[in-house]
Amino acid sequence: MMVSSLRSLYIPTFLLLMTWLSHQIVSQQPLYYHHFCLNITQDQDAPDDNYQANLVTLLSSLSSSAGNGDGFNKTAIDSNAYGLYLCQGDIDASHCKSCISTATEEILWRCPKDRYSSAIIWYDICMLRYSNENFFGIVTTYPSAYHAQGITEPGQDGKVEDLMINMTQEAIVSYSMFKKGEGSLSNILVQCSRDINSDGCGYCLNWMTRHIWRFAGRQRWWLVAPSCSMRYEFPESVGAVAPRRNVADRRNEGSSKIAILCIVCGIGVIALRSCFMLWCHYRKVKGRPKTEDSRVLFHDGVQNKESMDLAMIPLRTLQDITVNFSDQYKIGKGGFGTVYKGILPDGRNVAVKRMSNNSKQGLEELKNEIILIAKLQHKNLVRLLSCCLEGNEKLLVYEYMPNASLDFHLFDKEKQTQIDWSIRKNIIIGIAKGILYLHQDSRLRVIHRDLKASNILLDHDMTPKISDFGLARAFGEDQIQANTRRIAGTHGYIAPEYAMEGLFSEKSDVFSFGVLVLEIVSGKRNTGFYLSEHGTSLVAYAWRLWCEGNAVVLMDPILEKSSTASEIIKCIHIGLLCVQQNAADRPTISAVALMLGNDAKVLPDPKQPAFAVGRTITEQEPKLETSKNCSINQVTLSDFSPRS
Repeated sequence: MMVSSLRSLYIPTFLLLMTWLSHQIVSQQPLYYHHFCLNITQDQDAPDDNYQANLVTLLSSLSSSAGNGDGFNKTAIDSNAYGLYLCQGDIDASHCKSCISTATEEILWRCPKDRYSSAIIWYDICMLRYSNENFFGIVTTYPSAYHAQGITEPGQDGKVEDLMINMTQEAIVSYSMFKKGEGSLSNILVQCSRDINSDGCGYCLNWMTRHIWRFAGRQRWWLVAPSCSMRYEFPESVGAVAPRRNVADRRNEGSSKIAILCIVCGIGVIALRSCFMLWCHYRKVKGRPKTEDSRVLFHDGVQNKESMDLAMIPLRTLQDITVNFSDQYKIGKGGFGTVYKGILPDGRNVAVKRMSNNSKQGLEELKNEIILIAKLQHKNLVRLLSCCLEGNEKLLVYEYMPNASLDFHLFDKEKQTQIDWSIRKNIIIGIAKGILYLHQDSRLRVIHRDLKASNILLDHDMTPKISDFGLARAFGEDQIQANTRRIAGTHGYIAPEYAMEGLFSEKSDVFSFGVLVLEIVSGKRNTGFYLSEHGTSLVAYAWRLWCEGNAVVLMDPILEKSSTASEIIKCIHIGLLCVQQNAADRPTISAVALMLGNDAKVLPDPKQPAFAVGRTITEQEPKLETSKNCSINQVTLSDFSPRS
């Protein structure tokens, strides 16, 4: 009987205790909103030890100063670590310090310092931001995030916009760049980061005001960006949300609850264990969305955990920086659509890829590109900065490549003269390094499937960067090849086993690379190649010259003064090894990289390439004898076995 009584007393008491303890834990923590880990890095491009040490020092300095200032501070360490914090304009120093202390710890947990060079995190009453680049004074409206909740009466949206416009005008002229409503409007506020000036604050808040329509009919919402934020709550719903309690309130409430703890002291061990389990669960679920509509801003249609590394950007911003996609900002056009140049509010030049409605790259390919390239970072891969999917618009925002694509220079008679052999050789090596990263060194094993001259972009130093991952596929660790019924790619670069049987593998990309090498050496396209005496593909023509012992004839005449015959022949040799008919005969890209970096002239003998990639040889032309291997005198043959 006594055991039963104790059990009946224990269970409700224990549940009450757990409720109180969980409430205490939550009430003493700032309310997490959102975070972004930016500039993800990989391998050799990872943040160095000096930056990581400076970042720790930076965050420690910001945390320690949070209780002494006026809710804002910015600082820099050794000109490579920049950071700031901003607390809500009406909270006291102790709450500000508590929030920033939590933020400095949690931001490194969410964005490890050895993988990310910049990050930002928001809470209900504070924001923390850091970067390896100086962002002070630069108005930034992305990355952005919002949360909306509840349903309110229709007809309020116009009033909300007018209210926010009025509050913006008051905020930009105040020292704190902060404005909060009064009375029933006390949960409505606007605020700017104080590293920007009043004009920048007005720009940022006006940008937010233009997107209030997204929250039509919502009782509560917040909208955050690095340089400003807005929060709104419909006055009639204010009472439905418990106000944030101060420290004294918590202490008074806690004193009455301590008595409950004394009653159950006999089961203290169980209680402590339960508290620990509750704390672990709290930490686990803390990063999950806490409301029914919390998301990355303007990320409609592709919201998933795999693509969260990528910042989103609103359509209005892209329309502004391209003057509504004006022709004067057009820098390229293809089957996918049009590319425009623009300058973001932070001063960065970008290329905006706008998909046409009849684009060959559909929504699935676009999602594939977003998810894959957000996880890939290498100096020979183009960097995708953000994307936008609003209405019928599908847009990708890349780092701007001032020298356009390889085909722009390679196949133009005037521009050919500007890329001598040293530039072309570096382009070949750079492409090989990029493919090697995709195949072996990245955290994903990726087959690109659409390597071609127009998908090789060139930066200001003519460094090649592989782009367009719409057709790319990620392979499992033990996967060697895959097959598909849908053959997608570009005529002239597709490996024969892929074109005929739908089989693709790493060797498919090696084939495309071989075609690129021959194009770079010759300055001629493989597709549409035509010579009056050789109505055939560039690959077949290169093979004919190789068998005749006259491969150097393939060389672009422009390269005669800047190259040596041995270098040209070596690259032709490597190109022919890559385009062999049988995929098993082709070297791996790691072997290719070794060949390119090795001055020795001992290379394996190339076998017959695939001729199906170009024009059919006419009946009037003599057919090439291809039953034997061919070589030239300048290159020694051996049984060279490259490492895989």
